[in-house]
Amino acid sequence: MNAACQRSSLVPFEIFLDSSPSKSALHELLQHALRYRAVTMAMQVSESDQIKQFKEFLGTYNKVTENCFMDCVKDFTTREVKPEESSCSESCLQKYLKMTQRISMRFQEYHIQQNEALAAKAGLLGQPR
Repeated sequence: MNAACQRSSLVPFEIFLDSSPSKSALHELLQHALRYRAVTMAMQVSESDQIKQFKEFLGTYNKVTENCFMDCVKDFTTREVKPEESSCSESCLQKYLKMTQRISMRFQEYHIQQNEALAAKAGLLGQPR
């Protein structure tokens, strides 16, 4: 793999930082990361677990940016980001964020159901009248 390919796979969204639509999507992703970090801190997760979770987040972030970059950026003959590339990257990132939010909601719902089932099985919940 040549140096240009290695560089593009490491920091693919660097070229999008001059484009305002992508800035908002990246800002939203970073806010999502900060909320995630705040929740983990509130749960008083150990420092090593926090580091592990943050590394996982960075790995996911790198995969998302690389996938969106590879799907959206097709023209390397100019330094300018084409409008279709910008809108594609924005849509790609928004789709990922919505998917992540939906999975998180379903995961929470599943755990609530599991906890209620365990509580009912243990006789901790009141019997229906």
